[in-house]
Amino acid sequence: MMIWRPSTAIAIMSATILVDGFSVNVFTTSVQQPRRQRTELLGANAAGHSDDKKLSKKLSKKEQEELWESNALCFDNIDQAAPTKHITSNTWPRSSRGRKLRKRAARPWIHGVEIRELQSPHPLAGLGQMQLGLFTATSFQQCDIVGEYCGEVFDADDGGEYATYLEYRDEKYALGVDAQHEGNECRFINHYQGISDKPNVVMKIVYVEELPRVMIVCIRDINVGEELLLQYSDEYVQEYIGQNNEL
Repeated sequence: MMIWRPSTAIAIMSATILVDGFSVNVFTTSVQQPRRQRTELLGANAAGHSDDKKLSKKLSKKEQEELWESNALCFDNIDQAAPTKHITSNTWPRSSRGRKLRKRAARPWIHGVEIRELQSPHPLAGLGQMQLGLFTATSFQQCDIVGEYCGEVFDADDGGEYATYLEYRDEKYALGVDAQHEGNECRFINHYQGISDKPNVVMKIVYVEELPRVMIVCIRDINVGEELLLQYSDEYVQEYIGQNNEL
């Protein structure tokens, strides 16, 4: 359970998938107080939950670069009847019409979710301060993307209590994103333990416009009115949730 206190921290890790054509990488999240260092922790879709570990494969940096070079040969090929330019994001019309289309399509808020104050008998209610959670206002299907986990990008181990990895955990200087001071609705997603038997969403990294982004992905069908729940780390659970359960 996530207790929204200044002294607390988050830690989550996920596995590798492919979402809507985007390459999704393994990542972990966590920030510890007071040292404010992130540690590798188990997540809802980690390899330990797989029935067949042979289905999981992580590409080395060299293997991925070789794939990029091979894939690049399929674009702007003069031997093709209609050569295709490689792009990393949608191209909008460069005109007033295009600006109107972008404005019409834009959504400043995440669609289909509601931040609610938690009331009894919710396990987080009545802990001495207002507790919040993120609930669905519409139904979601398995593999749907709820939205992006947004925040301030940082490097090294400088993140705050709402930080998650933005790159592969094993990168030498992996970037992170911290929603402590700037964020969106996804920062209010609580830990599943004590609320549900299992989490119903997981964090995944995708690349959009050449840059990494953290998406919240549904791991099962979710009905209207359900609370969105992630799996935090065992370390976080032992240090913070255990303390609060004794209060």
